[in-house]
Amino acid sequence: MGDIGGTNILRGLEVKSLQNTYVNGELADFKEVLNELSRAYFVDSVEAYVGELTNIGKRSFAFLDDGITPRKYLVAYIKLRNGKEVVLLEVERAGRSVSTLIITPLNGSNIKLYIEPLLKYIIFSSGSWLKEGLVKWEKSLAIYKVKHTSNFKKSVINKIFDIK
Repeated sequence: MGDIGGTNILRGLEVKSLQNTYVNGELADFKEVLNELSRAYFVDSVEAYVGELTNIGKRSFAFLDDGITPRKYLVAYIKLRNGKEVVLLEVERAGRSVSTLIITPLNGSNIKLYIEPLLKYIIFSSGSWLKEGLVKWEKSLAIYKVKHTSNFKKSVINKIFDIK
């Protein structure tokens, strides 16, 4: 995806196929969720991008607890067979409780325009998807949070199934 904007440039994200995306640790576990989603009958395609939060903002949450290692994030674009698009935002937790965000456009807007602002939001809110802060996007996006519990994979798949 290319850069857009005039004086406030929104940097384009490089999207890779799921098979070509290398991750380790917690994000590797999340990749397993994406692999299972890619095999679901209601999903047409899954593409993922892994980046570092330090490329978006330089606050303390953009780094792991050692204060040096950049915290990674994964953005997964899921195209459903019915034509709808769903995005999953997963941020490397490393000992923190950060929910996965599932978003889908309500008004047919370009969902890709919301990724960087949402990632900036989680950086500036110190790793929390606070309901009060997400309100500004509720007219354009349906936003769902999924906590990392023992039923995480099932919860994500069921939520995306419900969107279809």
